[in-house]
Amino acid sequence: MEPSLRKLAVIVGIGLLGVSIFWSQDGFNFDLSGTSGYGNLATFIGWFLALSVTVVQFVFSTSYKELNASLKFFGILAYIYSIYTNYWGILNFQGWATGQPEFQFGGAMLAFVMDGVPEPLIAWGLYESLGGDFIGNLLKVFGQTPQKGQQQVLTQQFAGSNSYQQNNPIPREQQVPREERHQQMRQAHTQQNIPPFLANQSQKRK
Repeated sequence: MEPSLRKLAVIVGIGLLGVSIFWSQDGFNFDLSGTSGYGNLATFIGWFLALSVTVVQFVFSTSYKELNASLKFFGILAYIYSIYTNYWGILNFQGWATGQPEFQFGGAMLAFVMDGVPEPLIAWGLYESLGGDFIGNLLKVFGQTPQKGQQQVLTQQFAGSNSYQQNNPIPREQQVPREERHQQMRQAHTQQNIPPFLANQSQKRK
């Protein structure tokens, strides 16, 4: 059943992605082209921006280790832009008119779902869901930076100690063979356990 479910997840994810892209370009066009004078060009720009933002979102939803600072920053902006334009596209789809309240809770929730669900759904269907996702990478950006910094400090300290040992090796003539070192340790341990009067007698015999 799971292979069929994964195929269905990919199909549904692509469908949701298509609707999200349409609402995104419609939200851009609906909000700007009425007074911009661009006409059909505004529609083309809206489509192009919607597709470009979708690509950036997919990149941001990949492995966090492969994202540099620019991809993280613009990936977050891409989601903000897409959610905003999706919201206006949903309001236009619902027949919103000037004079009505601009904030609709249901439309805002739907915009967030339509913008956030397709990527992880498609990734899960393609067995790539553990590589990275929007929410997980967002939490890492805002929540795990100090921990990452501490790990880097520890790594640098460890690397520094290793480099010191490599640059300052112990001379071979000063190195004690393992067997001799173990024998010295056993002798020292035995001498510590001998009672004082026995140690004195052994010295007198010598």
